[in-house]
Amino acid sequence: MVQGSDGSRAPGNSTDAGRGAPLTLAALERRLGELGAVGLANELRAVGEALLADAIERSADALRRDSGQLAAHLAGRLGGALPPEFFTGRAGAWLKPLAASLEPPRSPLRATLIGHTEEVRAVLVAADGRTLLSSGEDGRVLCWDLPTGELLGELLGHQATVNAMALTPAGDRLLTASDDGTIGVWNTADWLLITRLRGHTRYVRRALANAAGQVVSGSNDGTIRVWDLASGAQVRVIEGHRKAITALALLGDGTRVAAASTDNLLAVWDVTTGERVATLFDGSSGYRGEVMGLTLSRNNDSGVGHKHFPNRMWEGPDGGLYSAEDELVRWDPSTGGQVARGGEHVWPIEDVAVAPELVATASSTVRLLAPDGTPRATLYGHEGSVTAVGFSPDARTLVSGGSDHSLRVWDVEAALQAPEFPRHSGWSPEVTPAPGGWRCATHSSDGIVHLWDVATGAHVRAFHHDVALLSAVCFTPDGSRMVVTSSRGHLWSWDVASGERVTAMEEEYWFKHLVPLRDGARVLTGAVNRELAIWDVQRGGAPELFAGSSMQVTGLELTPDERLVVVTTFGMNRAGSLQVWDFERRIKLAEHQASGTSSFDRLLLADAGRLAVAVDGGVVQVLALPEARPLHVLTATQQGEMQVVKTTDERVLAGCVEDGRVALREFDVVRGELVRELSVALDDGDSEPSLLALSVTLDGRRASIVADGSARLVELESGRLLARFVGDAKIGSGAVRPDGAGALVGEQSGRVHVLALVGGE
Repeated sequence: MVQGSDGSRAPGNSTDAGRGAPLTLAALERRLGELGAVGLANELRAVGEALLADAIERSADALRRDSGQLAAHLAGRLGGALPPEFFTGRAGAWLKPLAASLEPPRSPLRATLIGHTEEVRAVLVAADGRTLLSSGEDGRVLCWDLPTGELLGELLGHQATVNAMALTPAGDRLLTASDDGTIGVWNTADWLLITRLRGHTRYVRRALANAAGQVVSGSNDGTIRVWDLASGAQVRVIEGHRKAITALALLGDGTRVAAASTDNLLAVWDVTTGERVATLFDGSSGYRGEVMGLTLSRNNDSGVGHKHFPNRMWEGPDGGLYSAEDELVRWDPSTGGQVARGGEHVWPIEDVAVAPELVATASSTVRLLAPDGTPRATLYGHEGSVTAVGFSPDARTLVSGGSDHSLRVWDVEAALQAPEFPRHSGWSPEVTPAPGGWRCATHSSDGIVHLWDVATGAHVRAFHHDVALLSAVCFTPDGSRMVVTSSRGHLWSWDVASGERVTAMEEEYWFKHLVPLRDGARVLTGAVNRELAIWDVQRGGAPELFAGSSMQVTGLELTPDERLVVVTTFGMNRAGSLQVWDFERRIKLAEHQASGTSSFDRLLLADAGRLAVAVDGGVVQVLALPEARPLHVLTATQQGEMQVVKTTDERVLAGCVEDGRVALREFDVVRGELVRELSVALDDGDSEPSLLALSVTLDGRRASIVADGSARLVELESGRLLARFVGDAKIGSGAVRPDGAGALVGEQSGRVHVLALVGGE
């Protein structure tokens, strides 16, 4: 018997517990149909197949959606631990992850809890270590049994978002701070509402209790209020912050409170007298007011304090006062001085949980840090931003909540020991194939571009950038260099083979679209309210601008002979347009105005570049170049939103969701005719499916579709579904391999899967 390093049996070495036959994929699929995922996992665990059991248990959600995903999930979780012969005999095609890119069987993620209908704002584990409380924008406070994940009930009382929760030092009362302007006080013995503290005139952001029987709260009304917990009476109003209070922390014995506000004032106050004890940082002079509810402030680049304002403050086990915005700052509350800063995050930190030896932060992901900010682990799993975190009393379990309305339960020790797999910490990475189709780049909101080998699924390398908001990626025609831009005016070029940066440029330029030139040394770019520009990515330097071309670009294409530049634009209160520019002379040759106040939102070139195909809602407009003369108006859908790609030099494929199915319509743009119409069924479990990505092979025979959280490979001639892939989280992006033998897709959790079509010929 072969055993794993921890003594567990390597998968696939025993027999089918139900039939006595050798364990094969076909046998497991049969038993899955009879027992379900949980039943099959229990059966496998009983015969010593712990890894297989854990892998199937981890895949339970995907298998409930589509039981045909068993092969893909075992390959994606166990990788090379399963021998090739294990998969033989499976009927039908499937999409196989070429690397172990799904969560491994013994990953830190223990459970996913679904109950909230809107963003989760706070989580709290009670002193018993079993009771989990969560609150959110739906105004609900839910009570869970943490070990089992069972929803026990709901605490009824608030009529608006519940922003924060805290227990009293004795643990007998729960405090809830709500957008309804009140603080709820609950009995933890029966979770019934005792009273509501009323006095704040706007949203209550935080409420904490000290050992003296007082509640200290902070609100959007800019005040800190002190209450007597026993009577519910308001004791004191502390005024001094000009804007909304975002963070509170009780210090020492609870007679002092540190507070932060949206005008970036950080101060320490005496709870008893209401006097300001210390000013940690005062950025209020840089405050510029609010527009439509958004707080505006100038960046603070002094190296002291935060750039804007912290969302959380707390007293650490070392007695220091900490605050968090997109990094952690340690203060000495007695002197008011900054002691240290570190733990920088790409996105603002929404919540913080503190254990004796660890700090957990909620941002684009969950991060575990040492108290000094040193990274210890990153936890992925939420399909969106993470907005709440909380440790159990023994710090062995961490619970997080997110904008995806869910809770995740994590094993902290497993998280600290888990190996890192290359992935994005942002969401739904965008896919950019390299010339030749043997490599692919992905980028997301984390400032990293990952390069993948499409043939093997191997991760080649990562390209790190100083800012997170990357806007576009392209390769030079020979694939030797990669160009990356940001929406903040950065442009980088990289040598793909060595991973070395060739050039880095920074201008006041909001990059939107990027087109490489044939010489491999220059790229053409379009921007927001800026001119078309040509950049030398070999030598750097200032760009060449197209004079008079300032516009908000929604589409940018260059004809194959590089004679014409075609641009579609967006107009705020007027119609957008399609413009044709002479590339060499940098002059505008023609312009076609969109109808009414609409704008073209996508652009393609067809018929060897002699026709421009502009997309406006559910309509495809075909125009002749260079005069931008309208030829055909093709209605692709009445539903509005759609994806359009070129299948051949004379055809385009339009896709949209209609009546819960993906409708695909192929048009001959030269003749202005509908050539083919297909329909692909979607998962009924997704109440509002949308088509997120559509990609076609070079020969136009196959297409990949990303919709209802999964990816599909379709034969366009017949409309036949070849295979489907469902990940751990919703699939949000993807591209088909140029030869149609697979696809590369990105999850909303940031994972990337390189998929090969098995048995599809």
